[in-house]
Amino acid sequence: MRTWLIALTELGDAAVLVPLTLVLLLWLLLMRSPRGAAWWAIAVAGCVGLTAVLKVSFFGCPPTPELRSPSGHTSFSTLVYGAISFVTAIESTGFRRVIAIGSGISLILAIAAVPSLFVLEFL
Repeated sequence: MRTWLIALTELGDAAVLVPLTLVLLLWLLLMRSPRGAAWWAIAVAGCVGLTAVLKVSFFGCPPTPELRSPSGHTSFSTLVYGAISFVTAIESTGFRRVIAIGSGISLILAIAAVPSLFVLEFL
């Protein structure tokens, strides 16, 4: 079970998310949606920039001892997998739409929660 949890949280790693982000940008450009590609680039830059600002801000004075900085992998995962889920849900109907939204939310929550479970395990 632990191996699966580690593999799941690795989906939030930058080594997975950065290429996936570039694939989404390329897909938008190939679909001849320059406005969509521009919005995607702005969203990614905003997410990365805001996370960086929050990391710098919270490093000096963390609100709790176990929180060292906001989770970059969670914020980036929310953006990327949330966008994929959103597009899938828009293109789906009925029960498939519910599955797309539920799967996206579950994946994002799992990526966010698994590292916290490991921290609690070692305390």
